[in-house]
Amino acid sequence: MVFYLTACYFVVMETIKVGKNTKDALEQLAEQEKRSEDAVVRDALDAYNRQQFLESLREMQRIGAPIAKRLGLETDDDIERYLG
Repeated sequence: MVFYLTACYFVVMETIKVGKNTKDALEQLAEQEKRSEDAVVRDALDAYNRQQFLESLREMQRIGAPIAKRLGLETDDDIERYLG
């Protein structure tokens, strides 16, 4: 069996408006880290998205935990059997 993987990368350019202090901080951080401003912004947005995901996951766990307890679901195996 042979698998082929084709990668496609799309670049979208966006202009954002930031205050002078933010721009100065971005320039300074990029210079300190010897990275482009684009890379610093991308990493900051990725970190923000990860944080949002984790907050959503915690909320789902908060809501789902009492339901799972009522159903007697304590392990992943319990959940798999329940979903069967």
